[in-house]
Amino acid sequence: MTAGRLQSLLSSGLPLRSALEHSGTATLSPLAIEAIRLGSPLKRVLSQLDEIELQQQRALAELNQALAVPKATRALLSWLPAFALVASQLMGLSSLSALSHPVSLIAIALGFGLILLGRKLTGSMLIEPKLDQAAIYSLQLFGVTIASGLGLSQALKRYPELGSSRAVMELVEVSRTTGCSLSSLVQSTIQSEITNSSAALMTELRELSVKLLIPLGLTTLPAFLLFTIPPIFIGITNR
Repeated sequence: MTAGRLQSLLSSGLPLRSALEHSGTATLSPLAIEAIRLGSPLKRVLSQLDEIELQQQRALAELNQALAVPKATRALLSWLPAFALVASQLMGLSSLSALSHPVSLIAIALGFGLILLGRKLTGSMLIEPKLDQAAIYSLQLFGVTIASGLGLSQALKRYPELGSSRAVMELVEVSRTTGCSLSSLVQSTIQSEITNSSAALMTELRELSVKLLIPLGLTTLPAFLLFTIPPIFIGITNR
């Protein structure tokens, strides 16, 4: 949000030096710093950077909300065997009193092992969602160079990494073919990149809730049986 704050300070009439002092340069993005170095029209460029940053934050917030569903599913199923053991005791089956029996101890140990295995298998599937920052950053940097007035050859010479960016070179080709302004193409492409990337990740997260049931079912169900049947059987027979 530092880009938006700096843009607001500049719009209020503060000179650049004073605006930088009040906006916190330590957290200023590399793109904003590069825009200052290149002498870009800061108000417009910073406004665009802030808009993209807000859009990314909204997309990540939605993705993290979607990730909360498979995380809750994993947590609930992992604790299910223990809940069943306590529930059987509350029903008067004396399962907890039978836990000191060697057979119960072995069954509980095996059940814990299966639960840990299930959590390990599913833990590798629960990856924090991340947008394709490399493509977005290249497009933003390209937009900053265009706004600063650098020509295409100058921009590629100053930032060779732009020449290896597929998204950037596609825009250059579209601009050459259609005559459309690169500046407008860059902004619309960045927004499309964020939207498409977040949509693909959202689909993966929705499918993840179903995929998690396979390793959890193969480990939690046997653990559920180990946690309940031996203690209940021993508790009943020892009455």
